[in-house]
Order: sequence, then C-alpha cells, then structure tokens
Amino acid sequence: MTTAPVTLGSPDWLSPTGYAVIMERERHSKFNAGSIGLKPGDKGYYAPLVVGCVGLLPADAAWFFNNMRTGDVVQVLNTGAPAVEPLEGFGDWNIAWAGYAKR
Repeated sequence: MTTAPVTLGSPDWLSPTGYAVIMERERHSKFNAGSIGLKPGDKGYYAPLVVGCVGLLPADAAWFFNNMRTGDVVQVLNTGAPAVEPLEGFGDWNIAWAGYAKR
C-alpha cells in the first residue's frame, strides 16, 4: 500500500471519502466544470482546481501516473465528506459485500 499527502477540495466542495475507481488516465487534460454539472455563474465554476478534486504534490502525481492504471481502486480518507454515491460512476465499491451480494 502506498500513501501520499493530498489536498481534498475546499470547505464548500469536499472530495468524497471512500473507495474510487480510476476512470481515466491522461497526461494532459483540461477540466470542464460542466462535467460535474456546474454552469457559468455557479459557485465553484471558476475554481475547478478546488471543486472536490484530490490534488497531489508533483512527485507523488508522477508516481501515481506511472504506477496506477484505469480500473485501479484507490481509497480516499479523512475528507469530512460522505462516500461516493453507489450509483455515481464506480461508487459501488463503497457498498459492503453483504449488501452488494443481495442486489
């Protein structure tokens, strides 16, 4: 297991706690606030770097990019926010096995 210090959004836009699946892997990407439902004029639209994102130091980001792949599961701890909703993306990793097996 590898750990790294991170930023976890802002007080208004905390990153979800729990397990998440790496859904994309791109060397360069331009964030589009509309992808998370924000519109021009919405709070947080013009500050995408702190809208619920997990930020890494450059050396840790390089390790992450070089070692992690699409589909890998990561655990985000101590954000102060609840887990990702089970039906949002790959949030079903946050359902206990006993409950998941009954689905």
